[in-house]
Amino acid sequence: MVEGITKEELDKRDAAIAALTKKIEAMEAENAALKKAAEEAKAPKKEANADGQAQPKDEAAKEAAKMLDEQRKLLAEAKKERSAALLENKLAKWGLPQVYTDHARKQFADRVFESADLDAFEKSMRELYAANTDSGKVTGHGPNVKLTNQKTIEGFYQKAVDLCFDDSLHFDAAYKDIPHLRLSQIYQDLTGDVNYRGMFDRGLVQEASATQATMAELTRNVLNKILMKGYQARPKWWEAIVTPHSQDNLQTVSMIRPKELGMIDEVSEGAAYVEKIWDDVRETASFAKYGNYVGVTMEAIINDDVRGVAQLARILGTAAWKRVSYQVAYLFTQASGLGPTLNQDNTAWFDAAGHANYNATGSALSYSSLITAEKSLYEQTDDNGTAGQDEIGMEFKYMLIPIELRGVAEELRDSANRPDNADNGNNRFKGRFTPIVVPNWTDANNWVIMVAPSDIEIISQFWYRGQREPELFQANDPQGGAMFTNDEIRYKVRFWHAVGVSDFRGIYKVAVA
Repeated sequence: MVEGITKEELDKRDAAIAALTKKIEAMEAENAALKKAAEEAKAPKKEANADGQAQPKDEAAKEAAKMLDEQRKLLAEAKKERSAALLENKLAKWGLPQVYTDHARKQFADRVFESADLDAFEKSMRELYAANTDSGKVTGHGPNVKLTNQKTIEGFYQKAVDLCFDDSLHFDAAYKDIPHLRLSQIYQDLTGDVNYRGMFDRGLVQEASATQATMAELTRNVLNKILMKGYQARPKWWEAIVTPHSQDNLQTVSMIRPKELGMIDEVSEGAAYVEKIWDDVRETASFAKYGNYVGVTMEAIINDDVRGVAQLARILGTAAWKRVSYQVAYLFTQASGLGPTLNQDNTAWFDAAGHANYNATGSALSYSSLITAEKSLYEQTDDNGTAGQDEIGMEFKYMLIPIELRGVAEELRDSANRPDNADNGNNRFKGRFTPIVVPNWTDANNWVIMVAPSDIEIISQFWYRGQREPELFQANDPQGGAMFTNDEIRYKVRFWHAVGVSDFRGIYKVAVA
């Protein structure tokens, strides 16, 4: 017995369908006879008129055609009635979850079909169900069917929710067998909240493994994917030049490095070794918390109006990217372009006298100005170093530029010959560095060269517990918070981030006068 439908009721339905089938067969026979009569009525008379032309039986033909047309309409209505009855009777016996039977209703609504057509569709639905469950076993039947494992939620329902928020997934092969369900229908299946009271009703839930948090979690998953798309869509230009770190607390970050030592001492035969006195350099940076939230209202669920929420999730991902990009770029532009003041010597990051890494009256980016900057960086000395002894002797790897200088930088990087010299001398910068456009820089002329972070850690970036991307959190308690006061499930985007300068060596900035 199917739950909610007795065997006697099913037998009555079968009998009614059989009676409709006999009625249709009789009507088809009558339809064939009328068709034959109509054709005979159209046949020409044997006798000819005054012109010698045969005349059709006009009145008889019109009457026969009219009767045939009426019979065809009755036959079509009877077939449609039988198809509708056949559909409901078959679905009652399927024993599949309601999402599958509802999908079948949509596919066969207002259609005339045969039992074999529905049997073939049932087979495809069972194969789909088996693919999205561990065993394919169904417990319970009819509208109150319960599925027994989490895989159905993770497979079928998660993909169905994904489609509600991102219809472009219809073209993804992984979603080709997933029916397009309304978000309101999925909400009812997983919460049992058929009257939209914002409450979880275990008695009406269609999934045995669903909990109060299931619907919100599935929605969080898809919004998190969209959030990540927004965050990943734009290039993380800073990753090439920073050294990332993870910290398990939110205390002020200490960036500690030992000061470089001078040349190692010569030790004479039989002499004692002399201790090298060393010290360390300590810079700091502070964590800051960043985030916003988006809300999915009950009205949006009922009306299946979630496209705007999906777009907002993507925009929040982009906004998170903007925050990180700005924080790193601001290191180079704050304090009128001199950067933060360093603790180690109470001097601005970019300083011509003490740090030898800044040209306040430099020339526009060109082959000759790059040679000058390269030489200045190469000859920088280590902490308290002496010229001729303690030069860092490193080649620059990256060139940071505004978008206006991209063409010049790429020409310097790619040209086989010197781009500023008519004698076609060799370009010694060919393929030696990577230009990086900093989108936040508004000065169209200034530029920076720096060594790779693996050579000298110049900029340090810290993420709380290694979380290098924004996270999405949900608040959906029906008895408290926004769900109680606003009928709204809220999704919060949050991340902690700190960035600071560790070293003044290995970098050189040119401020074009």
